[in-house]
Amino acid sequence: MEIGQYIRTVPELITDNNYLARIDHVASQKQNMMFRFLYDSANDNLGGNLGINPQFDVPFKTRTFGINFNHIYAIHNNLVNEFRFGFSRANIGYFLPDPNGIASTTPDITIPGTSNLALGSVFPQGRISNNYQFQEAVTYTVGRHAVRGGVDILRQLAVQVAPFNGRGQVTYSASANNAFTGGAISGLANFIDNFGGVLAAPVNIVFGSGRYRPNLFTVAGYLQDTYKATPNLTLTYGLRYENFGQPANIFKSPAFVGFGSNDINSTARVDQDNNNFGPSLGFSYNPHFSDKGIGSGSLVIRGGYQVTYDTFFNNLLSNMAAASPNALANTPAPSNSTAATPRGTPRLSAVLPTLVPVSLTPYSPQTSVFNKHIRNPYYHHFSLGVQQQLPGSVVLDVAYVGSLGRQLLYTNPLNPALPNSTLTGTDTQTTAFGNQTLRFFPNRGTIQLRDSGLTSNYHSLQVQIRRQVMRTIAGDVSFSSSYTWSKNLDVLTETFGTNSSPQNPSRSVVFGVPLGFLDYGPADNDRRHVSSTIVQWQIRGPQNRLLNEILGGWSVAPILTVQSGTPYTVVNGFDRNLDGSQTFSRPNIGNIKAPVNTRAIVVASTVCGTGLQNPVLVTPTNPGCVTANDVHFVQVATYQPTSPLMESRNSNYTTRYLNLDTNILKTFKVTERVGFELRGEFFNITNNQNFDTPSQNRNVTTPNGANFLNTSLLNGGSRTMRVGGKVKF
Repeated sequence: MEIGQYIRTVPELITDNNYLARIDHVASQKQNMMFRFLYDSANDNLGGNLGINPQFDVPFKTRTFGINFNHIYAIHNNLVNEFRFGFSRANIGYFLPDPNGIASTTPDITIPGTSNLALGSVFPQGRISNNYQFQEAVTYTVGRHAVRGGVDILRQLAVQVAPFNGRGQVTYSASANNAFTGGAISGLANFIDNFGGVLAAPVNIVFGSGRYRPNLFTVAGYLQDTYKATPNLTLTYGLRYENFGQPANIFKSPAFVGFGSNDINSTARVDQDNNNFGPSLGFSYNPHFSDKGIGSGSLVIRGGYQVTYDTFFNNLLSNMAAASPNALANTPAPSNSTAATPRGTPRLSAVLPTLVPVSLTPYSPQTSVFNKHIRNPYYHHFSLGVQQQLPGSVVLDVAYVGSLGRQLLYTNPLNPALPNSTLTGTDTQTTAFGNQTLRFFPNRGTIQLRDSGLTSNYHSLQVQIRRQVMRTIAGDVSFSSSYTWSKNLDVLTETFGTNSSPQNPSRSVVFGVPLGFLDYGPADNDRRHVSSTIVQWQIRGPQNRLLNEILGGWSVAPILTVQSGTPYTVVNGFDRNLDGSQTFSRPNIGNIKAPVNTRAIVVASTVCGTGLQNPVLVTPTNPGCVTANDVHFVQVATYQPTSPLMESRNSNYTTRYLNLDTNILKTFKVTERVGFELRGEFFNITNNQNFDTPSQNRNVTTPNGANFLNTSLLNGGSRTMRVGGKVKF
C-alpha cells in the first residue's frame, strides 16, 4: 500500500459582530438613569479543530449579550445612593456542527507520527451562563469625611460541558522487532490491520457525562472613608468582605478527607472559606510650603496597601467532573506482543464497546478533588510613588509596586510511588485488588488534589514620563514612555502546566520537606525589563478646505514595546521523583559553562562506557559518547528526587522581545452632525521575529538531533493588519 503526506487546505473565516445601544436620562436635578445593551457574536469556522475531512471540523462560536441599568439619586446634598442591576448571558463553546454526525460517535483514534484521524476527546466543550448582578452603594459626606459603603451580589446559573472522554480513545502503537514479529511494524500498519501494537492501555473511555452546573452565589460588602486630614493630605481607609461560596460541592465526591482505605468513597463537602476580609489603606500628599520647587504644589506623593481575594476558576471544576472518583473509567487492557498475538491485541477497535466501568477501590485514582480545607488565594498589594510636574508640561512618575501572593492554588501529589530495588522504576505489591504500585501510603492509589498554600513575590520599580499635547507646525504631538524593572518569583505559576512550569511540586510534602523548596524561582511571567513608548501625532492639514479633506484629519500612533526574555525550564524526560508525571521533571547540570544547547542522555554501557550520549554527535561511526563535564544538561534515568546538581526551575531565559505596532486614523466630516472614521491597525509592522516562548524542543530526550533548544524553528510572529470603519452621528 502506498502512503504519503496529506495536507488539507481550508480557508479560515473569522467574524465578529457587536452592537451597543445606550440611553441616558436625566429624570430630575437629583436623579440620573442609564440603560445599556451590548450584543456580541463571534465565529471561527476552524477555531476548535481542523479535521481530516469537514465532518471532523469543530468551529468556535460565542454569543454574548448584556443589559445594564444604573440609577443615581442625590437624596440630599451630602447623601447619594447608587443602584446598579446587570444581566449577562454567554454561550461559548466548541460544539459539533452535527450533534448526531459521525464525529459524535467515532472514538478518538491516535497513531503515533500522524495527525488525529477522528476528533480529539476534548470535544465538544463549552458553557452557557446567565449572570444576575446587583450593586448598591451609598456615599455620605460629613465634615472632612466622605464615607462610602455598599454590597455586591452575583448569582450565576450555568451549564458546562467539560472536556470528557465519553467517546473513547483508541491508540494504535508500533510493534517492535522481536522473535514474534520478525521485524518492526509501524503504528499505521497496525491501524490498517486493526492490531494494537505494544501499549499498556491502548483503549480508554470515561463513563458518565461531562455536563454539570457550576452555579455560583457570591456576596461582597465594603465600607470606606476618604478623610481630608489637611488641605494637602488625604487619607483613604476601608474594609471589604468577599464570600465566593464553594462551587465544587455540586459534585458527589468533591473533597479529599484522608488516607484511609474507605476515604475515596467519602461524600464530605469542601469547607467554605468565610474569612475573606480585605483591609485597604492609602494616602495622597501634595506639599505646599514654598512658591518654587517641589513645595509649590507640583509634587504629589501617593502610597497604599490592600488585600484582595481570588475565586476558584471553572477549569478546576471541569477537571473534577471528568476524573475519578467523580467519573469512572475502564480497567486497562494491555496490548502485548506474544507468540499468540505478535502484533498485539487483534481487532482492537472491537474492544471499546466491550468496556465497562470499574467500581471504586482503595487503589482507584483520586484526582482533581479539592483539599477539604482549601482556601481562596489572596494578595497583599503595596505601592509608593512620586509624581512631579516638570517644565515644558512634562510629568514624571516614579513608583515602587509590589505584591505578595499567598494560599495560591496548585496540584498536590500526596501519594507518590516508591522505587524498586534498582531505582529504575516503581515497585509493586500484591493486594486483595491485584498487583498495585507501591506508594508512600501503600493502602491507596494515586492521590493528586487541588490545594492552596503556595506563595509568590513581585517587586518592581516603575518609571513613566509623559508629555501633554505639544503644538507644532506639523500638528499636535504627545508621547508617553514607561519602563519597569521587576522581579517576579514563585513556586508554581499556574495550577496547570504552562510553557515553563510544572503543575506539581518537585517533591511531595508527605516526605516532610517544606512545600516548594526545590521550585522557588522566577515565575513564568517574570520579565526583568519592560519598556513601552507611545507617540500620538495629529497631523495638521492645509488651510484649503478641499485639500484639508484629503490631507487633514490624519492621526498616527506608533507603539514600541521592548522587554527581556521569557524564563523556561529544560525537562528531563524521565519521572525522576516517581510522582506520576515525567513531563516536568528536571535534569541535572553537567558543566554550567558548556553551551546551553548541549545535553547527554542515558544509554547502556555497551553503547557508551560513560553511560552518556550526546545525540547530536551520533554518526554511523561515532556513538557520540560524552561525560557530564562535556555538556550543559545531563539526563537522570533513575529515582533521584533531589540532587544539588538538579537544574533550578526557570533558570534559562530566551532572547529579548521587540515589537512595533502602529495605528492610523483618518476622520471625514460629512455634515455638521455626521462623520466617518477609517482606522488601520498594523501589528509587528517591522515583521520582527520573536522567539520568546520555547514551548518545544526543551526535553533532553528530544530525538531530532540539533533541534534541541533551537527556538528558530518556532513561529516567531508575523506582520498582520486590520482595517475598520465607523459612522458617527
